[in-house]
Amino acid sequence: MKKVVCIIIKLLCFISIILFTAFHFSLRVSKNKDRLKEKYKKYFMLLTSWMDILESNGSLEEYFICKGIDNVAVYGAGGVGEHLLKQLRESNITIKYVIDKSEFLKASETLPLYKPCDDLPEVDAIVVTPVWDYENIREQLLKKVKCPVISLDNVIKGIKNE
Repeated sequence: MKKVVCIIIKLLCFISIILFTAFHFSLRVSKNKDRLKEKYKKYFMLLTSWMDILESNGSLEEYFICKGIDNVAVYGAGGVGEHLLKQLRESNITIKYVIDKSEFLKASETLPLYKPCDDLPEVDAIVVTPVWDYENIREQLLKKVKCPVISLDNVIKGIKNE
């Protein structure tokens, strides 16, 4: 009888561990979905505001000129970063380099590519395109550079509020 009770207790412990693990896994997946939703919501709002600026014949160049920024680095060369690079290439703002964790980017074909951990050349400002993670990226970069680290979101809001 004691053997049966021991087996049942072990089985219940094992089932409890499996349920506990499954619960934590589902909780983690749920949090990731929420983060992903928030990320895409921020990008949607950013791009909508950016389109409003372009449709009213404005440009991102205005923000940089008002702030006395002539040369920048762009952090993030994903989709939004590529759009920013294209916009700035057609302006009087000089893009010195791109910062990204990945080594395989289109931007690196024409501009120097640095990783966040590299020694970064001086620029007037670094523009961060992954706006959903801006605070973390800014904190990292401010340990390495003396220039302002600006969110693309702040650039767009700065133009819309002028």
